[in-house]
Amino acid sequence: MKNLKSLRDKRIALIKEGNEIFEGADVETRSLEDEEVAKLTELRSQIEDIDSTIAAEKEFRASAVNAEEDVETRGEQEMSEIETRALDSWLRGNVEEYRDLTTSMTAGNQVENTAGNGGITIPTSVFNQIIEKLGQQAPVFALSQQYPSLTGRLKIARETSASDDEGFIGEGVAAPVISSTLRSVILDQKRVAAAFQLTKELINDAGFNVVDYAVDRVARAVARTITRNILVGSKAGEDESFRPVIGAEGVQVNNLDAVVTVENLIDMYSALHQAYQNGAVWVMAKSVFNQIAKLKDGDGRYLIFQNIVDGVPEYKLFGATVYIDDVMEDAADGQKVIFGNFNVGYATLVKQGMDLTHVTADTQQAMSGGHLVVLDAMLDGAVKNPDGFIVGKVASN
Repeated sequence: MKNLKSLRDKRIALIKEGNEIFEGADVETRSLEDEEVAKLTELRSQIEDIDSTIAAEKEFRASAVNAEEDVETRGEQEMSEIETRALDSWLRGNVEEYRDLTTSMTAGNQVENTAGNGGITIPTSVFNQIIEKLGQQAPVFALSQQYPSLTGRLKIARETSASDDEGFIGEGVAAPVISSTLRSVILDQKRVAAAFQLTKELINDAGFNVVDYAVDRVARAVARTITRNILVGSKAGEDESFRPVIGAEGVQVNNLDAVVTVENLIDMYSALHQAYQNGAVWVMAKSVFNQIAKLKDGDGRYLIFQNIVDGVPEYKLFGATVYIDDVMEDAADGQKVIFGNFNVGYATLVKQGMDLTHVTADTQQAMSGGHLVVLDAMLDGAVKNPDGFIVGKVASN
């Protein structure tokens, strides 16, 4: 069987041979002879056969690739279904069924010789569901630059200053040195945990999707912790947290009036480097949003533009999306507004693999007839480019 290259080479040779027949007749200023016409007809037939063969081979190869992709997709879907069924069995306490379904998850007792207090590493498909849910519940996490990690430790560059000397230069003039200063930021694993209660009634209900319920519950709980840590930092009693935007070294702080004005907001927007404005968002406390929602421009139109996206209100200010978050009320020193590009300015680490512990044998669960499920996730976050943020500090009354 000839390959495509040899067929194309043969086609080119046939076309060249036909062109030579025409050129010979043109040079001699005569019409084509019967033998030449017959030869051209034969050449055209061979070219048509080659074109048909090439088209058929291309179609076959495309079909083979699509078939292979379909098989791979079906394989991934089947594995996802098996992993989800296995996790469902484990949450319902059907350990034998869980073991029969998969060997991709590990199971064992986290407390030695304590029955029913085992833990598992959740499967990849459910891990991806949780990460997707986290992005929906915690927009600033979804907007940040995410770095997956197997070891739970990563060093990335942190840009602390940049020169604006780049540009066109004349001939014979030395190019300016770009005076960027790079330091490293180390993202290390920090434990973020969430727990939820399962009742025996829920577990025994065959029609209840316990996996979806578990994913939703833990994602909502972890999302609130992540959002608070990214924006304002840890709360009282937490030992470790992300390094938040509020209070980060190098992040510019703009002073706002006690009653925020249009000029305050214009100053904040203009203070962010124009290269970072595309993709930037506002994050503010509810109390500040309530003030800004009443502001109007010189034509009497409200600054805050509201739209409905998928049935959910979406707010815009100067074309940038506005997120309202109660954790900003707890920000230190009145720093209740952030305008920034999280993808440029903030990095998050997500360690691959999350662990679930299913507690059924302790006294509390035995008395209540319930099941406690605890999720452990390892994440971290830090500002990687302080120029990507402007923080607004509201003056006290």
